[in-house]
Amino acid sequence: MLVPWSISSAVVSSAALFVYVWSGRGTSILEKLGLDRAGDRIRCPRCDWTPQKHDRWLCDPGCGQTWNTFETRGCCPGCSKQWATTVCLRCHEWSPHDDWYERAAE
Repeated sequence: MLVPWSISSAVVSSAALFVYVWSGRGTSILEKLGLDRAGDRIRCPRCDWTPQKHDRWLCDPGCGQTWNTFETRGCCPGCSKQWATTVCLRCHEWSPHDDWYERAAE
């Protein structure tokens, strides 16, 4: 993972989707996706890490666009590539993108 505006940097896994993280502000990802009810969340299905609005992924192989993959449900805004899997910033494991969304029981 490369961190352009923070102290640390490292390479994310071999499958070529790199993660960029930097400071940011704004509405939560949950609010943008309509998942802002109590108990709704986005989290890594493997380690339970929760991404924040300022976290960034790189479309590679692809167009090189950086964006928050959860703001578009895994669709690159630069080239419209639909990512079926997403790598976790914390544990560096890949999971199906849809498995990251957890809705509260109704």
